Amino acid sequence: TDKPNCQVWNPTLKTDETALWSGECRNGKAHGEGVTTWKWREDGEFVTRLVEGERKDGRQVGKVKIKFENGHTYFGSLNANGLQHDGQGNLTYANGEKYVGEFSNGVKHGQGNLTYANGEKYVGEWKDNKRDGEGGLTLASGTKYVGEWKNGKQDGKGTLTGADGYKYVSEWIIGKQDGEGTLTWAN
Repeated sequence: TDKPNCQVWNPTLKTDETALWSGECRNGKAHGEGVTTWKWREDGEFVTRLVEGERKDGRQVGKVKIKFENGHTYFGSLNANGLQHDGQGNLTYANGEKYVGEFSNGVKHGQGNLTYANGEKYVGEWKDNKRDGEGGLTLASGTKYVGEWKNGKQDGKGTLTGADGYKYVSEWIIGKQDGEGTLTWAN
């Protein structure tokens, strides 16, 4: 840290890594509210990450706000070792996309909503960073798919509703309509 003899907990030390702590130091360890500025070398380049939150006896506790050098921002919980998004959180990407929902070990996993930069929105279940389970995707045009997803694609029973009101109910396999379906036109 930038304070002599003030330690922050780090379970995975990286090459040439430094940590600067802006808060108080108690019994030789970072303690209380503050910002930890992490800096390390990766592929010959320095990477910087700002982690704002509370530390007790050097360890990160509670919710944090992380600013990544690529412009992404995360607010929420971290896993037990303090390294990855875990539990409820909000991740805003540099391109304007925003995910609000559950994480597990650094990836979208569980219930969550992702609003894409182009105006599309997915609300539903996630598994390992992919749409998986029940969910709905609304395109910027107003067309909407609600149904089952697997590995990021429509898979199972689903309903496609057009912006003009038509409805198409069918089975889907790996993102494509499969077999016969029922089409209902709007009045």
